[in-house]
Order: sequence, then structure tokens, then C-alpha cells
Amino acid sequence: MIDPHEFLKQAELELRNSKSVSASLCQTWDALPDPVRTAFAQAMAFVGCPQAATPPTTTATTSEADRVGAARLMLLKLGLDGNDPRWSSFVVDRLLRGVMRNPGGSVADLFFALRAVLGDYATELSKPVAGLIKELVVRCFTGFRESYESVDWVRLVQGFGSRATKAQLYLALHAVPPQFVSPQLAGTIARELEGTAFREEAASALAG
Repeated sequence: MIDPHEFLKQAELELRNSKSVSASLCQTWDALPDPVRTAFAQAMAFVGCPQAATPPTTTATTSEADRVGAARLMLLKLGLDGNDPRWSSFVVDRLLRGVMRNPGGSVADLFFALRAVLGDYATELSKPVAGLIKELVVRCFTGFRESYESVDWVRLVQGFGSRATKAQLYLALHAVPPQFVSPQLAGTIARELEGTAFREEAASALAG
């Protein structure tokens, strides 16, 4: 049986190297167990697998871990492991549709994936990275308000620890509702963004 963890690891490696996936990886996805295959269907279509263009018709329940993994692949397709992600409003719309069309999919899947990718790859807080983060948060808030409000913010915030990157903290600044931003997290955001081009933006948001 194909190991879903190894599949995700190989997919991330290929996307980081070439921003595309191989035909053999598409075949591997097609042979995954039904629930996992379903969870990654939207993502594999997004990254370019022809056979994923018609998602599985199964009603298999997907796990949060697999849905977050799928969202990670879409973010890596945009280049969010680096400092110059490439995206457009159309591409962001496609990504969000992919996240939300996943059985059981929610805004939380994207936010947990964002937090993980920005930390795992130590993405720098460049202007293109900041622009993509803000665009995703705004689209989630305005387009999927009910899903946004159902995010487990307490659990999300727990992941912004003492070693959080500047890009992760910028995500926290814009995504996390003020009532869930602890004084400690607010202080960390202010301190870490102080010497960046986003200092005034952070100060204004935290003051509001």
C-alpha cells in the first residue's frame, strides 16, 4: 500500500524544485486509498495532474491532516516556500475553491497549512509574501465568513510560539481575531516586525 506521508513528501519536493509534479506522482495519487485520494484531488488538479481534473465521486470522509497537506501543496505551487510567490486574483480564487470544495474543507485547513509552510521553509517576510498572505486572509474573511468564524483560533494561536518566523507573525496579525491575540503574542508581533517595512502596519493593527 502506498504511504500517504511519503506521497506528500515527494509532492512537496517536486513542487519546490520545479513548481510542477511528475506523471509518476500523479499515478501515485491515483493509487492512494480512497479517503486520501479524495482529500488530495483538488490540490492535484491545481498543481497540474490531468487525471485529477475530474475529482473522485466518492463520498469518503477526509481527515484534517490530509486536507491541510493538500492546502500545503497548493501554496507551494505558488512558491510560498520562497520570497517571491507568483499569484493573481484568478489563481487565488482557484486555490480557495480547491480548499473549500474538499469534502469537509474549511478556512482552517488553509490557515493551518499557511502557518506550517511559512515556518517549515522559513519564508522571509518580503512584500510579495506579505501581499499573498493578506490577500488570502481577506478573501477568506469576505468570501467564506461562516467558515472563517468557525476556525479553532485557540489551537491555531498555539502554533505561533517563541520561534515563530516574521512571516508567520504577519499571518497572525491579519488572520487572528483581536480577542484571540494574547498580550504575549501581540508583544511578539510588535517586537519582531519592528525593524521591517511592516512596522507601522503592525502597530496600527495592534492598536485597533
